[in-house]
Amino acid sequence: AAFHAFDPIRCAALSEDAFDALTHNPDIVRNGAKIASVPANARLVLALAADHGSAAAAIAAWPDSDYVGLLEMLAKRGSRLGGETAMRFLRDIGKPAFIPTADVAAALVREGVLTGPPKGKRDLRVIQTQCDAWAAEGGRSLTEISRVLAMSVGPGEGGRHRR
Repeated sequence: AAFHAFDPIRCAALSEDAFDALTHNPDIVRNGAKIASVPANARLVLALAADHGSAAAAIAAWPDSDYVGLLEMLAKRGSRLGGETAMRFLRDIGKPAFIPTADVAAALVREGVLTGPPKGKRDLRVIQTQCDAWAAEGGRSLTEISRVLAMSVGPGEGGRHRR
């Protein structure tokens, strides 16, 4: 309700007075940076819609083989859409996505893909390359591959069996 059902036109036009009111609204997380991300991300949604018909169409059309590029675009053009936030968002909306959780990272180290937990874009591109190879070999999506990797790690190997 505070964000008008996240209507992108209304959110993109959030006034300073409305922003101030939201920072005092007890019904939401009153974090200024998080509130400020709503209009910024609404503008991204509107820009994607203007270029592709809808933000959903833009994301759906983005090749799975350039998942890391999609993450980079979201981080660059959006607000607070870096790291796992974007990865989990993409997975939640149905876009195939790997998420290098502790268990996934442990499996990737075990398989010789990485030498340690991923530390940046270079490591994400290495993961992308390997996941693309596994997808071509087994016909599985990035999400399925990520989940299989996570579930292949036993106690003491990596962490907590997160998807």
